[in-house]
Amino acid sequence: MVSSTNDRLLQHDMPQALNKVEDAASLLEEAATLSKMDPTSKVARTKLIEGSRWILQGTSNVLLVFDESEVRKIIAECKKVLDYLSVAEVIETIDDLVQFVKDLSPCLGKVRIEFYEYFWIIFCLFIL
Repeated sequence: MVSSTNDRLLQHDMPQALNKVEDAASLLEEAATLSKMDPTSKVARTKLIEGSRWILQGTSNVLLVFDESEVRKIIAECKKVLDYLSVAEVIETIDDLVQFVKDLSPCLGKVRIEFYEYFWIIFCLFIL
């Protein structure tokens, strides 16, 4: 996902967020191994606590980075609609109006799709 996007901020921020989750997973694996050897190990307990904290922070960072990227896409589509709305000032005939609506409809449809996809993802994240 990160390598195939044109979103430079996503390309920059997502690997850092994912690395934090991977580091947390490693800590949790180490804690599990140490706990098997010594169930009362203070080191294992510390790694478990740190790994749990990092997994929450890392997951939160991944979601935030993704969320910001989706919002940037929606804003870009809204800007296109706003730019095209200036054409409305030169509409003089019903034919001009018909053409304006025909040209505007795909832009509004794209905004609708972006919003729908964004809120569907958010909805699914909260349900799961």
